[in-house]
Parts: sequence; C-alpha cells; structure tokens
Amino acid sequence: MGNVTTTNNAARPVNPYRAYIRWQRVAYPKQLWDLVASAIVFLIICNIIHLWRMRSRKQALMRARGTQQMVAGDSEANADKTNSTPVRSKGKRLRGAVDAAFRIFAFRRSIPLDRHYSFSLTEVFFTVGYLAAVLIWSFVHSHGGQRQFWGERTGAIASRQAPLLTLLAGKNNLVTLVTGISYEKVNIMHRAVGRTLFLAALFHSFEKYDMPKRVLAFPQIYTGVIATVAWTVIILTSFRTIRNQAFEFFLVVHILSVVAYLVSMYFHWKKDAMYLYLFIGFWMLDRVVRGIRLLFINRGKPQPRRAIVEHVSEDCIRLVLPNRHMTWKAGQHVFLTLPGVSILPFESHPMTIANIPERDEQGARKPTDLVFYIRAMDGFTRRLQQYGSRHHGELVIALADGPYGKPPPVNTFTTVILVAGGSGIASTLPLLLDIVETSRRKKSPVLRVLFVWSVKRRGDLNWAIEKIEATHKEAIGLIDIELCIHVSRPDDNLPSLAKLEELEDPVSPTSPDKKRSSEVVLEKPSSDNSPSTPTESQLKVTIGRPDIPRLLSDEIQSSKGPVAVVGCGPSHMTQAIRTSLCSGPAGPSAILKGGAEVSMFIESFGAVRPGEKSRK
Repeated sequence: MGNVTTTNNAARPVNPYRAYIRWQRVAYPKQLWDLVASAIVFLIICNIIHLWRMRSRKQALMRARGTQQMVAGDSEANADKTNSTPVRSKGKRLRGAVDAAFRIFAFRRSIPLDRHYSFSLTEVFFTVGYLAAVLIWSFVHSHGGQRQFWGERTGAIASRQAPLLTLLAGKNNLVTLVTGISYEKVNIMHRAVGRTLFLAALFHSFEKYDMPKRVLAFPQIYTGVIATVAWTVIILTSFRTIRNQAFEFFLVVHILSVVAYLVSMYFHWKKDAMYLYLFIGFWMLDRVVRGIRLLFINRGKPQPRRAIVEHVSEDCIRLVLPNRHMTWKAGQHVFLTLPGVSILPFESHPMTIANIPERDEQGARKPTDLVFYIRAMDGFTRRLQQYGSRHHGELVIALADGPYGKPPPVNTFTTVILVAGGSGIASTLPLLLDIVETSRRKKSPVLRVLFVWSVKRRGDLNWAIEKIEATHKEAIGLIDIELCIHVSRPDDNLPSLAKLEELEDPVSPTSPDKKRSSEVVLEKPSSDNSPSTPTESQLKVTIGRPDIPRLLSDEIQSSKGPVAVVGCGPSHMTQAIRTSLCSGPAGPSAILKGGAEVSMFIESFGAVRPGEKSRK
C-alpha cells in the first residue's frame, strides 16, 4: 500500500497556475537583488573614475605650480605669465560644462522638506527609483492585479531585501568601502529602503485582511502580525523629529523592535532564515570592526581611556584625548562614548576632530592628542557642558572609535573657499590647517584660501581665536589666505586680535535691509622685498552676516584654476551656497567661456540629531 500511495502522489499532476506563482515568488526577489548589485557595481566604476580624475588633476596642478614658480624666478618680466589663468582646450571646457550641469542638477538643486532640511535631487531619484523597482517587481505579471500573484510576492520581497537595511546602516559597511560614498549618505539610502520595504510588507499584510479570525491563532499568522507591528514601530519612531528630540528613546525602541522583528520573522517563514542570517551578519560585521577599533585605539598606558574636559566658554567644551593610537585626515570625525555623561553607557556620538596629526621634520606623523570643540545644544552635549562646568580640567572616561567620514580633497584645487556657521568651524578649521601644513611641505597645489566664519555673538569667537591667529601667522609666506569673521549680533566689543582698528566705512550687508555694518581688518605689514605671489594674509572681522553670493562670485571669477567650496553650518547658509553655485560664474555657460570649474562639499548639521549637530 505504501508503494501504491507513493506512486499516486508522484503521478499527481502539478497545478501550473500555482507553480507559476511560486516561481514568481522566488525569481522576482532575486531579480531585484540583481538590480541592486548592478547599481553598486556602477557606483564602484564611478568611484574609480573619480579617484583617477582627482589624482590626475592634482598632478597637473602641481606641475603647473612648479612651472609658474620657475618662470617667476627667472625674471620679473614674466610676472604676467605667472599670474595669468591657464588656457584650457575647447574639449576640456565642454567636459567641464557637462560636469557642472550634472552637478547642478543632481546635487545643488534641492527640494525643501521644511525650513531645516531639504533633499538633493540625487536623494529623491534614489528613493523614487528604489520605490519604483520594488513596486514593479511586486505587481508586474499579476494578471489584472490578482491577489494570488502579488500577495505572497510582496511579502517575499520585503523579507528577502531586508539584509540591504543592515548593509546600508553600519558605520563600517561594505557599500561605503567599495563605492567611496560616506556612511552618512549611505544611511539616507538605509532609511529610504526601510520605508519602501515597509510599504511592501503592508501590501502583503493587507492581502490577508479578510482571513477568518480562527486562522489568526496559527503561529505562521500571528508571528507575521508581530513582525508587521514591530516594523511599524520602527518606522514611526525613526522620523527626524523624534531622532532629534529624543534620540535615546529612538535608539532603545529601534533595537528592541528589530529584535522582535527578527524573532517573529524566523517563526513566520523559516524558509527565508538565510536572509535573516545575512541581516544579522552585516550588522555583526560593523560591530566587530568597531569593537576591534575601540580596543586598538584606546589601548596603552597611562590612563588610555581618559580625556580632559575643559569649559572654555558659556556653551562650548574642549575635550582632549591624549595618546590615542590612530591617524586621521582633516575633517574626519570619531564616535565618542562617555559612560559617565551619557544616559545609556553604550551610546556614542560623532564629533569632528578639531586638529590635524602632527608631523616631524621628515614629514612622518607622530603621536598627537585628539582635540574636540563641542558646542552645547541639547541632550548629550548639554549634559557634557554641565559636566564640564562642574569638573573643569578633570578627567573623564572617554572611548574613541574612528576615524569616519570622507573629507573633501581640498589639496587637489587651486582655490579653496571654506564657509562655516557657528560651530561648523570645527569642520572647516582642520581643513585650513591641513592646507597650510601640506603647503609647507610643498605637496599642495592650493594658491588661495578664503576662510569665512559667521557667528551670532562675540562670545562664540573666544574658543577659536587663538587657533585662527596662529594659522594666520603660519600662512604668511606660504599661500594667499584671507580670513573673514562675521558677527551677526554683536553684544559687546570684539575680542582683541593682535592690533585691530575699527573702520568707519560700511560694507555691503547680506540682508535686504540697508543697515550699516562695520569692518575690522588685520593685515600683516609686508616688507619691500616680499614677493607678490602667495604670501599675503589678512583677517577681517565684519559686523553683519556674510554676503555669500558675492563672496563666491568674486572668488570663482578671480581663480586661476579649479575651485572647491566647502560649507558647514545651518540650513539657510548651506542653501545659500547651493543656490549661488547653480548659476553665474559656477554655471555651465561660464565654464564654456573658460571659467574655473567648481566643486561643492556640504555638511549641514541642521538635519541631524543633536548629538550629530555638535560634532561640527
């Protein structure tokens, strides 16, 4: 009888309708992964091309600078040749114009979400593109939208694309490693993928809405309900407002909800357990790498896990981590863990390193303390400020993990414009220090730097004035550097910067009204024997906000080569930079006529949580 039964089962005809549905449920999620893999390969190729072009540009600029110095040294009659702008071929101008048009369209144009945050068109295209791909593979070939086709398929896509979430979420993720895209931007993709897959999961759940109540008692059903509820909680608590106002709450809820999702999904559909293992594996990769870094960076004696906390102004803390075993690039940041200050002992916060690695006479890097200037906003940074006011100059337990971030390659341009608002100087000042240091070693093609810092009150200048003065003095004889400070709400006399005299002549205000501004200038006296090539440096302190469009326009038009514009500050400042670089001397038509090519690098701390705001 057993043999007969087996024979009958084997001979039972396969329902082609159900077989086709099962094939779709297996094949279409795989095809979606093929699309994701193709996109990553495309980004890898773009990164390779970008690195090659950046290296070639620097080499060409270094050769041009060396030639100019030789010409300038032959005779004073060749001064015009030294100061002239290099002539580019028509083909190079056309390529530069195409690049400018693409950058304007993809990165500089933005769609405002609110007064603090906006999406670049690249972010919009990725979100819309991934959403479209998921919807197409969910509903294509469903023969008039029949539930039997798309109901199970949407669930399979939501489940099998889930590893992409942790692949894009970690600070040490593989996408950043192979594409060169910073983890901050990859995290934007992480949120877009999460919300898109949540929508697919909802389609899968709604397809079951008319299921008999007695079926809800089945483990496969109620575990699916739990997974959907957990995902809903993750989505609702991950909006920017909640992350900004209650990050610790968001972090705890996020972790607990993810655990609930993983456990419930395992029992809901064990056939997809492999994708859950990948989900956990990508997360563990990031944690293992971070753990190894923590042990390596914070090892040694004496007191390897201690930091000195100093209260330098009303709302600014200076944190010094001595003798950390790490190296970094100017503009990078680390994640700091201060168990004695944080609500959660394991939470970490990104802070930009305010100094650069020191070098010996041979140019080799030597042990350097990590220095941070942290402005108190709210949450963690406010607690740190209160701790510093009570324990000024004392030691606090601090663990560093990093470095992270993809700083702009400022030493591959002829002119660099650094614009900072408030505590954004903690990102732009290290770049200035790096340019000066690299120029001292004659390994930078930068000829001119315009450094702009805008603050609200006089007291906001106190913690950085000494470093600015030191940089100002060191730049003499190296590069043409102009340091401009703007105080928008002066509440007292400006701090003494060497010998300052207030000028009576007004400068152009940035706001539409006609209020008068005053300017204070510090200019180093130059001897008659001083050369006219990059040796000048002056410091301006202006009452009023900077006129960003005018500053950028003047610098770009007068540049003798490619220009880098780096901005870090509140959203209104970075938006002004984006808008200014969409036309005029940075536009395609100006480049076609021989104008300088312009690259933009923006860090906006108006769109992240408080702990991230303060890192600048």
